[in-house]
Amino acid sequence: MPWLQSGPLFRVHASAREQLDAFLNRHGYRRLDLDGHAMTSRSAAHLELARAFGFPDYYGENWDAFDESFEDVIEQHASGLVAVVWNHMNVSAGLAPATTVEVGCALLDKRATPLDVFAVGDGDDFDRP
Repeated sequence: MPWLQSGPLFRVHASAREQLDAFLNRHGYRRLDLDGHAMTSRSAAHLELARAFGFPDYYGENWDAFDESFEDVIEQHASGLVAVVWNHMNVSAGLAPATTVEVGCALLDKRATPLDVFAVGDGDDFDRP
């Protein structure tokens, strides 16, 4: 997507969702979707992370537990590309800004693996063709 100017957190405008979907399919990404509507507090964000990434029931809803559980997710998909698509990221940023920063940092910390993070939302902060 040559029009994509942001990174390492690739910010994609909601109007370009079809182009993002086509890009991920064309390049064989394993896609994991987060719903920003569900990430309106620290606790709610951890619940959404656990749901989206299939964390075990004993997941402790803290960043140490996230690191351990997310490492397992990455290891399961080590043979291919993984895309985390954070839908409605602007909603979670508006309602839980500090938690949004923490989630973004936690995801980007894992970029050394075959993982790309795409944040989809509305507004001028998101790239579009």
